[in-house]
Amino acid sequence: MSKDQQIIVGTFRGGQFIPHIMCSDDVEALEGQQVALSVMATEPDKVRTHQERKAIEVYCREAARVCSSAGIDMRMIVQAFRKETELPVSQFLFKEVVYKAMALAQFGVTSTAKLTSTQPHDVYLWCNQFTSKRLGFSLPWPSSQPPMANDYDQN
Repeated sequence: MSKDQQIIVGTFRGGQFIPHIMCSDDVEALEGQQVALSVMATEPDKVRTHQERKAIEVYCREAARVCSSAGIDMRMIVQAFRKETELPVSQFLFKEVVYKAMALAQFGVTSTAKLTSTQPHDVYLWCNQFTSKRLGFSLPWPSSQPPMANDYDQN
């Protein structure tokens, strides 16, 4: 790791540092070492305009229409995308691509806000079966009780 390499990027809000990006390999390499952090203030990017938001929506709607007409499904898009670039998993992407897809397939809803009180757990069961069979991990359904040591199956 170079001396001036950025390994943590974030924002100060309310007197606290909120990290956005953390390169875990570099952070793990610092384990047990004494470090000095310096702060470099940068100009935040300007927020997109209303017209730019509308353009994004039109583009995405038209791209979805063309894909649907051509018989291209999300599986094909993700496979093609993965060939070109790494696609890191985030809470947002997992919810949008996996959880909401399962909710749509099971219950015909496009928003998790439209699920009944019993349906979120049913969607979880499908998601968990998928991650267990295809990705090699299983997670318990979150509850108010602390997890037991053997609640996580990390095959």
